[in-house]
Amino acid sequence: MDWTEDIPVFRAQLADARRDLRRRLAADLSEQERLYVRRMAGHLGDLEGILDRIETRRIKLCDAPEEQRRYEESVKRFLEAFQGAKELRGSVVGTHLNPLADRLNNQPERSKRSSENMREEPPQKKSPPRVEPPASIIKGVESNPEDRHKMVDAYIAEVLDKTGKRITRTAIWRKAGYKSRTEFERWQRQDPKRLNPSAADAFNRVLREKPHLK
Repeated sequence: MDWTEDIPVFRAQLADARRDLRRRLAADLSEQERLYVRRMAGHLGDLEGILDRIETRRIKLCDAPEEQRRYEESVKRFLEAFQGAKELRGSVVGTHLNPLADRLNNQPERSKRSSENMREEPPQKKSPPRVEPPASIIKGVESNPEDRHKMVDAYIAEVLDKTGKRITRTAIWRKAGYKSRTEFERWQRQDPKRLNPSAADAFNRVLREKPHLK
């Protein structure tokens, strides 16, 4: 079985990942992270273009050597950019990007099984659950710094989904009454050397009361 037989599933994953990347570009990113995000978006566009050509010609990827080469190169470059962004942020970079990266990392093994004409179906991946802010963070209790990144990402996504407005991290720390991002970034990475309870209360209050939805 050629992996292109589940193109609709793959295409849906690519679309979800592209939405993640658009949200990240609307956030308050460093220039280096923005570069990684743009690279990922470009390579996802390349993969979608390959899918379009394969579907139009009604052939399998393995029967189109030039498209196979382009596909493998695009996957490689996307995974390199994904890893770079992940290492830079120190956490996941998007709810739908991790499942897509897992799929692309696992495809060499799937291709090997296809070439051996194995009949069994590949394992089904569960859709990732909607990211909700952990209660411990909302209450200001110390928690995993990665959870705070997820919580902020979830709030930004919720505002976009419910209002159509694209807010950034800047909008959050300004709503909390701060004129610079310094305290917000310390709170977000949970800097052990510069804990600021009053700042934590302010940021948690914004995420709890959700003023951007009002």
